Amino acid sequence: TGRTADSADSGSAFPETFVFDSDFMFGVASAPAHAEDQSIDAWIPFCESGKCHAWLDTPRRTERLRFWSNPTVELDLAAGLGASIYRMGVDWQRLSPHAPNGSAVACNALNQVKLGSGPLTSANLRAIPARWLEHSRGADWLGSACSGVQDFAALAHYREMVQMVRAHGMKVMLTLFHHALPDWLAARGGWLSGTTATEFEVFAADVARGLGDLVDMWITINEPIRFALFTYVQGHWPPGTPTSYSDTVWRVVAKPDASFIGAATTLERAHRFAFDSLYEVHAQFGWPPPRVGLATRAQKWQPLTAFDIPTVAFYDAATKFDFIDKVKDKLDFVGLNYYGKEILHGTTIAQPPHEEYSETGGAIDAYALFELLLEFRE
Repeated sequence: TGRTADSADSGSAFPETFVFDSDFMFGVASAPAHAEDQSIDAWIPFCESGKCHAWLDTPRRTERLRFWSNPTVELDLAAGLGASIYRMGVDWQRLSPHAPNGSAVACNALNQVKLGSGPLTSANLRAIPARWLEHSRGADWLGSACSGVQDFAALAHYREMVQMVRAHGMKVMLTLFHHALPDWLAARGGWLSGTTATEFEVFAADVARGLGDLVDMWITINEPIRFALFTYVQGHWPPGTPTSYSDTVWRVVAKPDASFIGAATTLERAHRFAFDSLYEVHAQFGWPPPRVGLATRAQKWQPLTAFDIPTVAFYDAATKFDFIDKVKDKLDFVGLNYYGKEILHGTTIAQPPHEEYSETGGAIDAYALFELLLEFRE
């Protein structure tokens, strides 16, 4: 919210100056797949196989922005912009690189060590594996992997990165899933498998135990419906399982659990599980209740011709409010990701010459964002 400052009438439809309320936060956002180096996430093999055109034209592409090895550069830039909040994420693959194969006894012992690890300093996080082996009492647990966080040194490094954000004078918004599944989960069916939601629940709890006292706002999942469509229909995102239009319709009707609808259902369950896990961990450690939400793609669709009006109605019904409505009882806030207005013609995006476009291809339209904010408010 904000208010117009006292100024002379410029004759413009917009005020010359606008003063935002003191609690309004300007921020900067990134994601592990955008920014982190020294990574083996799902995007690297997917893009190296030739499925990401921009990737092939980028020098030193696996280094990205080196946010993992040198976060100070990006944080200095964000703070220099005057940002008061920084959105970052954790890489599920980095923290959980192996398919769980540990025995129930071994993993129960690990849970006891995690719960009794004392103050959540970086040193204590790094010491968890050694304490787990001490707890084994002679059992051979080497090579065992359990659900949840497995690389506690990496979690400790994330904790240090989050502390750096706060040292730069910014609040922390942390995303748990930003479009990169561990390879072993992708091999099991990814979000088409219901067990992925259970794995995400344990992962969320472990991340919360390591970072929760430093996080101001949590994003469980970034753009769940867009991820389901781009991954399980169009095949644009890893693991990339494209289907034809006819096959997509057949799956939705005959085998919905094997379609993007099944993925959306699993993502919905995962958000619910993670929401409850974050609240439970905060209560367990006596921290203030968390603020937990998700980020959805807030898209303004415009028909190019009258014949495209039904298509816009379908896209709105399928992508705008349905997911949010289903999880509204497990939301403290909703994040809206707005990329511009998209003009539909048939099943494609049109770019009529009278519009101005961003580098992502969306038509630049600030008023459309205002209209979306009103729609979501209603």
